[in-house]
Amino acid sequence: MGVAVYEQTPDAETLLLNDATPAAMSDDQTDEEAEVTLAVRLRCSALRWYLALSCQRRRLLVLNGCATPAQQG
Repeated sequence: MGVAVYEQTPDAETLLLNDATPAAMSDDQTDEEAEVTLAVRLRCSALRWYLALSCQRRRLLVLNGCATPAQQG
């Protein structure tokens, strides 16, 4: 992504003098970064869906008397 990372915040003069513009990424790098981003988003989405389903299942067990709130863990 070309984001500069510093241990300490540089002053404005240092940033202007360095004028560090990142090199352009190749198409392969761009494609790889897009694939990684998509994979991470899909995993997060699947995890959110699973957690929501688990919470809903636990609520139903409590409502149906199959478990008490203390047994939900």
